[in-house]
Amino acid sequence: MGWMLSAVGTALETYGLVKGAAINRQAENTQVQGIYNSEKANAKAALEAGKFQTDARRIQALSGVQGSLQTTLGQIYGNQTTSMLITNSNRTMQLQQTNAATQREIGSQRVDFTDRTNRLGFDSAKQKGERFIENGVQARENTLNMVPGSGVIGTRGLAGGVAQMVGGDTTQIREQTMNMLTDEQYTLNLGQNTRTLSSQRETSEAYQAKMETSINQNADATIGAIQKGASISAGAAKQGAGIQTAGINQAYGLEIKANDVTFEGRNEAALINKNSAEEAAHLRMAATVVTGFFRDMDRRLEEMKPKY
Repeated sequence: MGWMLSAVGTALETYGLVKGAAINRQAENTQVQGIYNSEKANAKAALEAGKFQTDARRIQALSGVQGSLQTTLGQIYGNQTTSMLITNSNRTMQLQQTNAATQREIGSQRVDFTDRTNRLGFDSAKQKGERFIENGVQARENTLNMVPGSGVIGTRGLAGGVAQMVGGDTTQIREQTMNMLTDEQYTLNLGQNTRTLSSQRETSEAYQAKMETSINQNADATIGAIQKGASISAGAAKQGAGIQTAGINQAYGLEIKANDVTFEGRNEAALINKNSAEEAAHLRMAATVVTGFFRDMDRRLEEMKPKY
């Protein structure tokens, strides 16, 4: 009967040890689960924070690239506009100067034409006047020759008569004929002067037209070169910004992946710690039960030894 009670007591004590160890294990598991959940929450928070920081760096970098691009493009297009305005201003000034030079040249030609025309008129009038005077002198000479005894005896009266009858008409005819020739020569010279003036004007206007064409072609070529240069510079700036943007986005993707890897690694590490802690708690529980059981068995055996 005694041994039965002893066995029951041993079983109850063993049950108590096992139950107590299980409670301790449950407490340790609860603590382990709390640490595990804390690590997971910490890892998730770190992941979210990392993503926010990565997004912030990406936005900042992209904003810097876009800002630099806009500044560069503004400088390029500003210089382009300034150069084009200067080129057009120079074009206008050169056209005005060419036109002014042509008008001055045409004005000088008109002055020269007027001067030559006046000289022709003056020469024509002078020739007619000289002929008129010469004809008058000849007429008076003929009249003088008609007076007997006014010169050579026996000749001047007869010579004057003949000269008056013959020479008077011929002198008048010669004067009229020479005046007609003078008028015709004046008309020819005036026509030549007019044609010369017209030719000179056409030459000046043709030269001005060629100069205007040359000036416009040069200005258009300069503007074309400015536009092409600005387009190349703007394209290079945009290409550079595109390369920078692609690099930023690539780095952003790699950083996101790094955050994900870090998050997964921390979760895996937390799980390993959790499993290790649970296994250690199980082993401590078993060790507690085994140690308590054998300690109790040893105590029981000591009690069963004879007292004598």
